[in-house]
Amino acid sequence: GRGEFGLEKLGDMLNFQIEDVKAIFKTSSGHRGVLVLRGKNLSEKISDSDPHSEGEIKNVVPLDNTNSSKRTAEILNKFTRKAYEILNNSEIQKERLNKGMPPANIVLARGAGKIGEIPKFNEKYGMNGVCIAGVNLVKGISRAVGLDVAEINGATGHKDSNIEGKIDACIKELKGDKHDFILINIKGTDEISHDGDFKGKVEMIERID
Repeated sequence: GRGEFGLEKLGDMLNFQIEDVKAIFKTSSGHRGVLVLRGKNLSEKISDSDPHSEGEIKNVVPLDNTNSSKRTAEILNKFTRKAYEILNNSEIQKERLNKGMPPANIVLARGAGKIGEIPKFNEKYGMNGVCIAGVNLVKGISRAVGLDVAEINGATGHKDSNIEGKIDACIKELKGDKHDFILINIKGTDEISHDGDFKGKVEMIERID
């Protein structure tokens, strides 16, 4: 579920040590978050634990025969089990259930990777760019390629996002001379689509228009 009550505090509980590897968890927009495994002899060549549909969580397995991949898969499986114990038994979890909200008691890992050498946008295209978005993933990728990121009050990445603020920021950038390229992202329609809310999507598109 996307009920966000207590998610930041729950995320703070997921920073702990697994053997000689440090697990660092940061909540992002909605129910999403970022997990960093910091240590030696680790690899991104592992499978997802996310089943990508309702059902049992998958066991993470190495995608090659290297010791680093085998070790990372084992570490992530240990993290998942410990995280479940912590989240499921927390007071915040009890409060969520008392409020009639779905449990937030598991971390579904997908898309393992590592930071590599990324060409900078201005070096490749000869332009200075800015990102206007509420979704942390979009903002993070933008920063990674060297785009500036405009911070907009109320830009949440959800259907309640401050679209007017994004448009005002875009117009301001168009009138300025600092940026030659503007990336504006409005995520709300995608979120509503995942919920199967046809009427809500129509209303969101009308807001954008």
